[in-house]
Amino acid sequence: MTTKTTMSNTMKTEIKNKYGDVLFVSETAATLKDAVEEAVKSGENLAGANLRSANLSRAELPDAELGGSHLSGADLRAANLSGADLTLANLSGAVSTGDSRATYLPGADLHGADLSGAKLTAANLAGANLCSADLSHADLSDADLGGSHLSGADLTLANLSGAVFTDDLRAAYLPGADLRGAKLSGAKLTAANLAGANLRSADLSRADLSDAELEGANLTGAILDEN
Repeated sequence: MTTKTTMSNTMKTEIKNKYGDVLFVSETAATLKDAVEEAVKSGENLAGANLRSANLSRAELPDAELGGSHLSGADLRAANLSGADLTLANLSGAVSTGDSRATYLPGADLHGADLSGAKLTAANLAGANLCSADLSHADLSDADLGGSHLSGADLTLANLSGAVFTDDLRAAYLPGADLRGAKLSGAKLTAANLAGANLRSADLSRADLSDAELEGANLTGAILDEN
């Protein structure tokens, strides 16, 4: 939520939290995106910021402090969120195809988010809600997805090599996904589509693969039995 006021011919843009408390004031920003970029560049903590439906496309937000922020419906296409802290942030319905390498997103709500093609290398998504999210063509190599919920997510041709999974992938759409060396021990993969996926050397011990589609999948060296 932002407000603009004019005083002595000076335009002010405020970034507030959901309670209406002002987190940051810009004297020069022409848009909300400009104000957010200014705040991040100056090292301001924007935890809890209300940025619902904000247009942050192509925003430069590296190392941003956005824990608990409200970004539902926000446009984050081509935004740079590398190293940003989005712990417990609400990004449901958000659109992002930008750079989120090493982003800290544990517990974030990304339900239904469009993250197709996003760079999420080594991102921390532990416990995140990614149900029905579009992660097709996303780079999630070495990402921590332990405890995350990916039921119904689209991971077509996503790069998940070296990623850590321990929880809900029921009915996930993973055809052609790169899961080389992925840690899927104990994962729920019931009815998941893994057709043509590369599961070479993946750890699938104790994973539930009942009704999963594995036609054409590469299981060379995969661990399918804990023993």
